[in-house]
Amino acid sequence: IMSIDGSLGGMIQTNTGTICNLKLDDFMFRFSSNTGDSKAGTIAAINKGSIKNCSVIGGTIVFSQKWERSVGRYTTQNSSTTGFFGGAIGVNEGSIESCALEATFSVDGSSINTQKEYDGRMCSLTIYFGGMCGRNTGTIYKSNVTGHSLSSIYAMKNGYYFSTDLCACCILREGGFVGINDEGGMISLCHVGFEAKISSSGIMERYADYGGFVSLNNGSIQYCSSYGTAGQTNNAFSNCNLCGFVYNNNGSISNCLSGVDIESTGTANYLAGFVGYNQKTIQNSVSNTSINAKGYSYLGGFAARNTSGGGIMKCLLVGSAAGDKANNSGIFVACPDSGSTTAKCYYDKSFAFKVNGVVSALTEASAEAYSSDSLLRKEFLSGTLSFDETYWDLTDGEIPVLLVN
Repeated sequence: IMSIDGSLGGMIQTNTGTICNLKLDDFMFRFSSNTGDSKAGTIAAINKGSIKNCSVIGGTIVFSQKWERSVGRYTTQNSSTTGFFGGAIGVNEGSIESCALEATFSVDGSSINTQKEYDGRMCSLTIYFGGMCGRNTGTIYKSNVTGHSLSSIYAMKNGYYFSTDLCACCILREGGFVGINDEGGMISLCHVGFEAKISSSGIMERYADYGGFVSLNNGSIQYCSSYGTAGQTNNAFSNCNLCGFVYNNNGSISNCLSGVDIESTGTANYLAGFVGYNQKTIQNSVSNTSINAKGYSYLGGFAARNTSGGGIMKCLLVGSAAGDKANNSGIFVACPDSGSTTAKCYYDKSFAFKVNGVVSALTEASAEAYSSDSLLRKEFLSGTLSFDETYWDLTDGEIPVLLVN
């Protein structure tokens, strides 16, 4: 299926009914738009109905969006547009249940300001991409995504501008499962195994916000897991955030697990095993990741920053982290703002935080250090951390994992 220069792309543009037992094998889907706000997914651009027991297996899925500003001199308006792209659904406002997706993804976005004289106005493009859907305000239940993505963004201006003029911006907000889980969105019992590589080019502003499961969460997520890898392929971003489960949490997350390994050798702001920027609630969750980074602002084994009003409760950290500076680094939380809370959070004493190859003597006030023997006891996990055996595999001596559907 191919859609060129459209605003909606998919087998169905808008689903208001029921789609059941659809199976797509060795599938090729390509969507390209130059026309402004866009939504695209292999099954439907927009889902307002029900999608159940569907699968997209072994496919190649390509999304491309370009936004160009070339208007009269001294306009009063900024020029901006947004793309919502998902492996199955662009925007979900209905329900998705028991669906599976396995694919190779390519996502490209470019923002170009070709106006001949600088007027202080911005040309900007924001792309939300997720392995299952770009934006969710509905419900997603018992669904899985596996695959790998190569995403690139580009921001440029024409040669008439001085080099300091900020007139073009491209933003990628990518999640292994969902780009943005917005207000009203509920995701439960879903899992993702994703390998993500992100690159950028151009001389204007380029930002990437990656979460192993979701980039931005304003809704509710429970009993979900993310596995895989995430990394930059070049040092060309204005800013890049790489996080194991979620970049920005402004909602509720409970009983979730991050197993995403992070590699960052370029300009980065927030790097974290679970959450980059936490504003609301995370509880009963696990980060089991490896982080290897340099050139960052904040690096935390579990959270890079826990803001005023943010709460992290009954969470567990295992794994390792390596960076090139101790400042703004933390074993559990790198930057706990005044007014933030952590309660009954623990990390493995053997958690190694290395700075330039040497184990750092970082102190950690946000969590308590226990030995592996103490942490990984079924009694401790189900009692102190309140992990429910209905959803967690709690075996003595083993790191807890969520039971896969």
